[in-house]
Amino acid sequence: SNCNTTIIRQSQSYPQDNAPEKIGPILQRLIAKKRLFCYGSDRLLVRGKEDMGQFLELFRGPSPSDQCAKLLLELAKCASACAKLLHETGGADLEGIIRHEHTGDGIVRTLHQIIDNAFIMRIDKSDVTQLLSELDDMIDGMRKVASHIDIHKYYIETLRTEAKQLIEIIVFVSDEVKKLVTMLSGKRFSLLDISTSVHRLHDAESEADKILMRAEKMLISEFSQPHANVIEYIGWEKLFRLLERVTDHANHCGTIILSIARKET
Repeated sequence: SNCNTTIIRQSQSYPQDNAPEKIGPILQRLIAKKRLFCYGSDRLLVRGKEDMGQFLELFRGPSPSDQCAKLLLELAKCASACAKLLHETGGADLEGIIRHEHTGDGIVRTLHQIIDNAFIMRIDKSDVTQLLSELDDMIDGMRKVASHIDIHKYYIETLRTEAKQLIEIIVFVSDEVKKLVTMLSGKRFSLLDISTSVHRLHDAESEADKILMRAEKMLISEFSQPHANVIEYIGWEKLFRLLERVTDHANHCGTIILSIARKET
């Protein structure tokens, strides 16, 4: 084997999920493109790295890199769905958000198993681990928001304008992260598109910081009066911080993905 040509000896049979009727059309395509040739009675010659990868995948199944890319996208979709539920219910559907969290936890466990057992991956293991950790923190952060609202529901009956604005930003950044992970999971991607999307995340996170600062000033002004309810103040102040922290994790996802993209270009 060299960088352009690989010779494969006849070996094991087809896996159950790659039956001959599924493999045949792909082999015919490679032959038609003059990328696959017979080489003796028991060997095949495959030209080109990309075609070699597709050929091996027929017999070995998806690579760890492809499995991770698929699961990272599922985790990003889970975060996006959780954000939409948070927005639709104002954080009142704690059970629904916990279901999303459990789904995400299952994906994270599977990802860690793949990473631990993989020898070589397209994306560095440490980068994948950091990315899945930040995605998981986004979902955990939304569960913390819903739990906090449930605990303080006597004081947080109706969300303030600033809380609604922060939740809207969470929906936006969750969708943006999902788009980024979708781009990263493709065979080819545009560094410019990824960089543009990351800048949108940075801008959204900066706006969340401004809203948090504005909300804290409002709370101090309102609850510095005599006989103010300290518990209510604590409830609102912590809620604003929990919401803003979710946007921080989304921003970190963008930074990690941009770093990965730069390494691959």
